[in-house]
Formats: sequence, structure tokens, C-alpha cells
Amino acid sequence: MTEPSTVLRLKIIAASGLSLALVSWIDFETDYEFLFFTFYFIPVSLCAWYLGRPAVLGTALLSTVAWWLMDKHGSHHYTHAEYRLWNSLTCFGCLAGVGLMVHGLRQSLDERSHANEKLTLALAELNRTTAETRSLQNQLQVICAWTKRIKVDGQWMTLEEFLTNHLHLKLTHGMSPEGIHKFVTEMNSKGGDAANTTPPAATPVPPREPV
Repeated sequence: MTEPSTVLRLKIIAASGLSLALVSWIDFETDYEFLFFTFYFIPVSLCAWYLGRPAVLGTALLSTVAWWLMDKHGSHHYTHAEYRLWNSLTCFGCLAGVGLMVHGLRQSLDERSHANEKLTLALAELNRTTAETRSLQNQLQVICAWTKRIKVDGQWMTLEEFLTNHLHLKLTHGMSPEGIHKFVTEMNSKGGDAANTTPPAATPVPPREPV
């Protein structure tokens, strides 16, 4: 979830405070005859959509206190004082629960949006690489008969550079059976001990950034 700017946070806090004050005033004027509790979700939802969990819990607590005050100073009387306390705790649980659910929904939407952006970039990169590969496949590649270098866009490069930079392949060096046989034969011709001769180990070629 992208953090809002300071100005936006202040606007959201102001809007939540004004909506809470308006809801509390209407709740007080209508008294208990009109069920107005659901409108306390408005300031909580505002904070849940744009701000974090602490703001959700704080707004839920303030809304619960406002409801408790309106209920206490209204004409609604309880046979036991504990009933008002229980209703207040129930209000806080409902407000906080719904607020956290709204906050989680906003986070899920943001994560899905970021995933779609990454997928779009990956598809664009795949299309670019595919188009580059097809372009190379359709071209007549010129290879130096002496050095075995490849001429691409007017530049001569080694086979490893061509495969790494243009086909984006990860390479490593090894020895084929023919190469091992040739290596052992050359060592024997130089008087080396073929039985104790070990061919050079494979040398990885570090991947290069695509051109």
C-alpha cells in the first residue's frame, strides 16, 4: 500500500473527524429511536482505506467513545449500567473488525495492481526479446572463417558474446570428448604423462547485461 502524502493524510483525518462529529450530532438529535450506529463506519472506513491499522483502531475507539457519550446523554436508559458498557465494547469490535477488513481489501487491491504492473513489464520484455531473436534468425549471419567471430550490426564479436548479449543465454565452458582426446594427444606428443593429466576444469562465463 502506497503511503499517502502528509497533505493527504491531514485531509483524510479532517474528513474523518468532521464525519464523526456530524454522525454523533445526528445520533444525539435522533436519540435511540433511530438506529444510527451503522453510520459510524464512515469515518472508520475512510481511515481504513487510506491510512494504516493504527489509524483504523484509533478511529474505531473515538467512534465508540462518541457513541457511548451520545447514548449516555440521551434518553436511553438501561436496567443495568453494565449493558451500556457491553454495547460499547460490541460497537468497538464491529467498527475495528470492519475497518481492518476494509484495510486488508485495499492492500489486496494494491498488491494485485503491482503484480499486474510487473506482469506487464515482463510481457513487454518477453516481446522485445522475442522480436530481437526473430530478427536475428531472419538475418544472414556472417562468421569469420579464421577467428570464428560473428558480425552483428557491423561489430565483430565472439560466439560467447553473441549468445550472451543477443540470445540472453547463460554459458559455461566445458570440454567435449573430441577436445579431451585432442588435449591428451598433445600432452603425449610433448612427453607428458597422459595417465596423470587432467583436462582443464569448466570455467563459467558470467552473464552479461543484454544490449
